[in-house]
Amino acid sequence: MDDRNVRTLGGQIAPFSSFQEQACVVLLGDPGAGKSHLFQTTARRLGGQYLSVRQFLALNPAKIVSGSLLFIDALDEYRCHYGDMPAIDKLVERIGLLEQCRIRLSCRSADWLGKSDINVLSTCYGEEEITVLRLQPLGEDEQLEVARQCNVDDPVVFLQQASSHGFDEGLGNPLTLRLLAEVANNAQWPKTRTALFEHACAILLNEHNEEHLLGKLSELSDEQLLLAAGGLCALQLLADIDGVSAQEIREPRLPLIKNLPLCSELSIRAALRSRVFLADHDSGAFHQSHKVIAEFLAARYLAKLFFNGVPLTRLRQLLGPEGQPVSHLRGVHAWLCNFLPAHVQLFIDQDPYGVLSYGDAASFSSQSKQQLFAALAQLAVIDPGFRGYDRSTQALVGVAEPSLAPCFEVLMADSSTPYTLRLLVLDTLRVGCPMPDLCNALYELMISSDRRLDERFYALEALLKIGASGVAAMREAMQVLSRERRGTRLRAQILRRAPMIGWKAEDILELYGHSLTEETQQPSSLRSWQLHELISGEDIPAVLDGGVMLLAKPANKEATHELVDFMMSLIIRYVETAPDLCELRLFAWLNHVNAMSVWFSPAQCEALRNALVSREGSDLAWEGIRDRAASFEGLENFPFAVPAVKTVTESVVDEEPLSFRVEMLDELVAQMELCFEQGMMPEELDPALLEMLIFRLMERRRLGERPWFKAFRERQYDVYIECMAFRLFCDFAEGLNSGAKVLELATDIPHSDKLDVVTRLMPSVISLGGNLFYHMVRPYYRELDSPSMWRSMWALFCEGGLGQNKTLLIALGLLMSFERFMPALKDLNEQERNEVVWFLRDLSGLARGFAGPMNLTTQQFFDFCRLVAQQYPAQVESAIFSPINTRAEDAGYFMASLIGHVALKNCPDAKTGLLELQLDSSFAPWQDNIKHALAIHAARQRDSHHIRRGWKEIVCLLEGGVAEDIASLQLLVMEELIDVADSLRGNLDLHKLFWNEIDGKIDSPKWEESCRDVLLSFLRPRLEPRGFSAEPEAHMHDDKRVDIAVQKGSTKLVVELKRNLHADVWKAIENQLKALYTCDPGAQGYGIYGVFWFGMQGVKAGPDGRVPGNAKEMLEQLESTLETSDRARIKIFVLDVSGAK
Repeated sequence: MDDRNVRTLGGQIAPFSSFQEQACVVLLGDPGAGKSHLFQTTARRLGGQYLSVRQFLALNPAKIVSGSLLFIDALDEYRCHYGDMPAIDKLVERIGLLEQCRIRLSCRSADWLGKSDINVLSTCYGEEEITVLRLQPLGEDEQLEVARQCNVDDPVVFLQQASSHGFDEGLGNPLTLRLLAEVANNAQWPKTRTALFEHACAILLNEHNEEHLLGKLSELSDEQLLLAAGGLCALQLLADIDGVSAQEIREPRLPLIKNLPLCSELSIRAALRSRVFLADHDSGAFHQSHKVIAEFLAARYLAKLFFNGVPLTRLRQLLGPEGQPVSHLRGVHAWLCNFLPAHVQLFIDQDPYGVLSYGDAASFSSQSKQQLFAALAQLAVIDPGFRGYDRSTQALVGVAEPSLAPCFEVLMADSSTPYTLRLLVLDTLRVGCPMPDLCNALYELMISSDRRLDERFYALEALLKIGASGVAAMREAMQVLSRERRGTRLRAQILRRAPMIGWKAEDILELYGHSLTEETQQPSSLRSWQLHELISGEDIPAVLDGGVMLLAKPANKEATHELVDFMMSLIIRYVETAPDLCELRLFAWLNHVNAMSVWFSPAQCEALRNALVSREGSDLAWEGIRDRAASFEGLENFPFAVPAVKTVTESVVDEEPLSFRVEMLDELVAQMELCFEQGMMPEELDPALLEMLIFRLMERRRLGERPWFKAFRERQYDVYIECMAFRLFCDFAEGLNSGAKVLELATDIPHSDKLDVVTRLMPSVISLGGNLFYHMVRPYYRELDSPSMWRSMWALFCEGGLGQNKTLLIALGLLMSFERFMPALKDLNEQERNEVVWFLRDLSGLARGFAGPMNLTTQQFFDFCRLVAQQYPAQVESAIFSPINTRAEDAGYFMASLIGHVALKNCPDAKTGLLELQLDSSFAPWQDNIKHALAIHAARQRDSHHIRRGWKEIVCLLEGGVAEDIASLQLLVMEELIDVADSLRGNLDLHKLFWNEIDGKIDSPKWEESCRDVLLSFLRPRLEPRGFSAEPEAHMHDDKRVDIAVQKGSTKLVVELKRNLHADVWKAIENQLKALYTCDPGAQGYGIYGVFWFGMQGVKAGPDGRVPGNAKEMLEQLESTLETSDRARIKIFVLDVSGAK
């Protein structure tokens, strides 16, 4: 299994090794799919270097040899903050420093951000150089090989049993397959993925080497080992470490085992000696053997901590801000759903697709599954592209069940349901249990002509699982689809996938006949289904006769090509398999096929030739059949008859004179250089000879090393520049571009020289017309900030008379200063503005371009977005741009690229601008792109702001301690406030402390200051033992006073309090907490807003016009007033002191 099949985004399946010459390859795959193994084995085989992202970022790029092949693994694990920027941005920055290296990156499919990540990589590689591949599931032979490696007694029987237990989809995943083998070898077949991991991890942890089974290690229970392994995995995933060490080494990223108070040192050592961990015997370090297993064990350990008293808010905060997990911790977050079922809704709401992709949603209760799809529906509205490039179905196995039928039916039938979610539902049905109740809904979707074809294909696949009623539905659909223009491919899919419907060979011919009459046909609409394979041998002659009749009818070109391809495949089979060949009939078929004058596949011609040769050799009656075919009328030029013969072209005859001319030129160059050595100055040479000499040496990369050139350039710089400019002008005047190309590719002269040549030429070339000016400027347009180039361009623009180059100059100007050139843009007519759009598309490199994307400002992106929206659809007909690539969809693609690149900007302006576009009606066609860009921007911000804590800090937090940073302090205070609220609910009298009493009965709420003091009496005993002070009326900067300040050292958490009856209760977050207190240096923008709830009486309506009916409603209304950017730093609590039960 050193090579695996992969699938391109276009659907092509090929071995991973076939892409080894590509500059940049991204390998996507499910957790446990074998990405790391494939990278490691391929790196060894090809002499490449295997590195994790962290290892690569730690390397000095200067030490990586030019031309190296680098396999950089696990991008999804390192999306968090690295230095001064997000890790992926830092990664691409480092890649950009390498010299001509080929790069391979791996990432989990669900964590790949699709076009957004490609946009980041395109700063180093052109989009055409970036190949995204998806690792395919193991084939049957590969599954058998893995089973043998796992010492399964009978691999065939094992795979059959696994399939019968519902794990057939999981067998394509190497990790799942290996875990199943471990469990099956112990005579246990788990019912769920959770049970599989539980049993397999226990087995892996108990299988030590023989010497390890001696003494106390053998006395450890499964639970002790599972907890020890879970603690170690949690520490490695949560903390900023690379593993743990058993030896005394000075490496802060490898903490010593004896310093880890997670559990007993004995159980830690036992866990590390198991197959759950890998050991580096040179350094004595241990690290997790597989991330998926580590995520499972870490979640299991964290759940145990919760049951032992660690607050859930603290555990969730460790995974990401607001409990929303950062990318590399989504797996831990997902598995927690399975260990904490009572809190599953909390985890689902924060990351529903992560829960579905990385956990075990199949083992959820029916209610939790319904909650999951409800959350996915909300996510699809917020981010229609939430699924990205992920089309894996492994995590969906077993999720579908009858209780979900009403939910699925509504989602499929409603055309307003986001397309991504509908596909997800159909994927779930395709790999789930049969659901006959949905037969009619799936049938209606499949025959709906207004739905997308892939969606209809998926509905067909789901119908196949249903049984008799599904077959009946497909049989009926064949009739309905025959009347639809786009129904041809669906009918072909039914014929291919559902032989049980009872079709005949005539049905396939009818399908091709229908295809011939369609006015428009997408390429390869039937070829992909290989329908010729469905024709039985005895039916081939009749079908070919029918094909001949179809060829006689008028038809569109593409459909004719497909029919010829179909017939050629049948003819080859006929020659190979027919017991009695009818020679005249065969020649007649070939004659009709040849008469179509279409391009024939070389592979098919070769196959036909081989079939005829084989037939000649096996039967004397057919000897010479190829010669007879070649002489048959109409087949004289058929390419199958004889192998193609390479002919000598006339150009070969001309090689000697061309070689002679080159030798003469080089001899002349040598003579001129000899003159320079004898004292002649280059400027004394005839200008034509001088420019010929310079360009010849520049073309051969030898100009810069010549001493005479260095002296000449320094002494006569203007003459040197003028000489090169004159040569290029002469070329341009004759319509040639060879000299300009030599200058562009030259590496032995300073880049500034090239810019000076182009600047010198601008006024002359712009008058020549045609595309010459465009081709001259294009290689250097990114040097617009060069003073000389900018001055020259501005002078040309001011002089006017630019002709067709006016739009190019305006586009170049907009790339440099939108504000300065905007007036000129407004003066253009509609056609000219359209041309500007396409110049910007090509020059910016954002969609089609000739280089990577330009580093535009956020404002430029939005200005260009508005220009495209104004001109959309921006079609043109000009000498430069073809109507083929200036259609409405091209403008849409350019807009999508602009919006996608905005998401990469790590600044608040990017989000603000996207929100403005979302409210602009002229951007209605791109709302899905804008929503997805906002989601990508939020994810990147979340990852980039997450900094992994040190291992000591993580251990402290897991043991119930508190780190001293402001975020941890805020979390601690919120935990204690929640505990105070629980105490009030559990005690019938404590709430009275917040009320004034008369004769032992509560009368009226106490003043705010008195309530604060009561709250402090609860908080101080909880905080002071941990080293934190809690003081009232604490001094802030500018001599302000906050209600409560919790402080340790310079860290200060501010708490602003109000009674629910206060007139400013709805405004105090903005007007007091944020405006006066969180801006204090010690607060660092963090704060808590608290409200004492005394009941509904006297409460004012919130900003939404509603009067809260209880403390929970008031909390929800207050939280809704927070800006998204404030939610991580501002927390709210409403303490119910009303005494209501």
